Amino acid sequence: EASFCPKSRSKTLPEEERKHVDGCAIFFNKTKFGLHKEKYIDYSQLAIANAEGADDMINRVQTKDNIGIVCCLDIKEPSHGTRHNKLVILNTHINWDPEYSDVKLIQNIMFMNEVETFVKDIKGSFSIPMVVAGDFNSTPDSAVIEFLIKSQISTEHHEFHGLKYHGFLKKANGECLGNKNGPSTSNTASSSSPATLKTDGQVTVHQLHVRFQGDPGPHLPLQRFAPHCGCTGWN
Repeated sequence: EASFCPKSRSKTLPEEERKHVDGCAIFFNKTKFGLHKEKYIDYSQLAIANAEGADDMINRVQTKDNIGIVCCLDIKEPSHGTRHNKLVILNTHINWDPEYSDVKLIQNIMFMNEVETFVKDIKGSFSIPMVVAGDFNSTPDSAVIEFLIKSQISTEHHEFHGLKYHGFLKKANGECLGNKNGPSTSNTASSSSPATLKTDGQVTVHQLHVRFQGDPGPHLPLQRFAPHCGCTGWN
């Protein structure tokens, strides 16, 4: 079985043309798993909802039709001795253009925000293992991968290009990432150091079963995180 989310431009096309639009999918073996819950993530719509008055969010992020998908699967026959009966699978396709590294990073932050909200709504979510799959169009030394691995990124990182995303980043550092009272003092900008966007630790790559595959370059500009559990992410 599969859960499929087409890119957001499909919403503007005639019905006959929609079937030809690519997107993200998660395939799973129905003899081993059952679909417990799923969520489609439209970065264009999230950009509108989180613009916070920033023209750059509308002019750069909202115009891209990238998407993501998150599924929680029920494990039908958990291995003997394991305490896990669910598995969360993530898949996304973020912007390809190297000139839009800020868009890649904003989309990645949005993705992890949505994943965090999705997971927190599942009973016993803190102990649920996760697997990431996706086309991040990013090299291992990029800000996108840094945020995935460290669960934090400087709001003054050069890959933001100095653009005005501060309203969204401030919100993300507070309400969107688990701190309902706003950014903590440890993450607040000071005169000597920039603010650091940070998750609350619930969703980090350290909890994910991740394997880097491929060698990103001019002819292979993607970085896949491939699951090895009877499930496949494809975009």
